[in-house]
Amino acid sequence: MTEKVRELRDFPNAWNLDYFEFLVERVWKIYRTVRVIDFGCGSGYMAALMMPLLSAGSSYAGIDKNAKAIEKAKDIFEDSGWAVDFSECDLNDYLPEEKYDIAICHGVLNHIPNAGSVLEKMVNSVVAGGRVICIEANAIIMAAAGDYWHGEDKFTNMGLTQKWLDAELANGGDNGGAGCDRYIGIKIPAMMHDLGLKDIDIRVNEKCTMRFVNPKDITRPDKNEIRKNIAEYFLKIGLSDADADDYAEDSMKFHNFMSRQTSEVINIKTPAWVISYGTKMSK
Repeated sequence: MTEKVRELRDFPNAWNLDYFEFLVERVWKIYRTVRVIDFGCGSGYMAALMMPLLSAGSSYAGIDKNAKAIEKAKDIFEDSGWAVDFSECDLNDYLPEEKYDIAICHGVLNHIPNAGSVLEKMVNSVVAGGRVICIEANAIIMAAAGDYWHGEDKFTNMGLTQKWLDAELANGGDNGGAGCDRYIGIKIPAMMHDLGLKDIDIRVNEKCTMRFVNPKDITRPDKNEIRKNIAEYFLKIGLSDADADDYAEDSMKFHNFMSRQTSEVINIKTPAWVISYGTKMSK
């Protein structure tokens, strides 16, 4: 494993590597040579996690619309010795070929307005007996319940957060399309069932982190600037000026709290990414 791949693989706060190895070897039982396609591969993080664990001769194809990420991935894996291929492609334009053993995505579907059609493409990309694996967030957990700053119970307005997420789904999302579904992580197993997958199961990424944050490293912003930056987007998705005011007020609660601290503050994150997987059966 090259140093570039190792550095990517050890990306902080994402996975306990022993748990990912457990998934590959004990849960998904990937023992034979396989062909993998990664939907929304970015700079190849899944390749860095998976390829060291797969049998010799296995191959990996990554697709992503971000040209810079694809170029970075090609540079990282240039001397890896693995059969990896990275291609620039918008997932909405991708035409699936039924030739892979595994189709996987990591933190992608919750950013795509028409995520259901992309999941269907993942299903159509694997052969009979192939597996579809989705690792996605339920944003209401990540944004609020899974983030604790020691000394203050909550900074997040749960009501406003849910209103925001609901408005994205109903009114356009951050890509201006049919609406991004930030709750999709918890929905994917049922969506897989609707697409005909069998042996569907669900796990959770058990990675939790505790870090010590120096309050001097937190820049105190201007409340009016926060409001200005969010107001246009809120109006775009159907929220109000009053919602933008509430968001700015809530943001300042955190910064006011940090400005009062004289020592490092403990931050604990339990994002609980949902890991859903199912098998494509013979027609």
